[in-house]
Amino acid sequence: MTSSTSLSLFATASSSDRKRKRIRYPHYTRSLRKQKAILWKRWKLSNAPEDKVLYKTATVKCKNAIDKFHAAKKLALVRKTTLVVSLVLLIIG
Repeated sequence: MTSSTSLSLFATASSSDRKRKRIRYPHYTRSLRKQKAILWKRWKLSNAPEDKVLYKTATVKCKNAIDKFHAAKKLALVRKTTLVVSLVLLIIG
């Protein structure tokens, strides 16, 4: 048995997928993404300019919601880190 075949016997196909954590967006953001997909499909089937406008506004709303979600996650992480650092400094100092 060569090294490549022995590796393929024991390595799972989804081993790299486990390293990447999926982002679970809030219900509001998920519903915006679903609505955006519906509007995209409608626009592509009809090719109407008013459907394109609806899709573009849904895209902007969805992007803003996702950006707001990530900003809140970063802010929570910064606050958590700041709290830990101040507690450590309080214990040491």
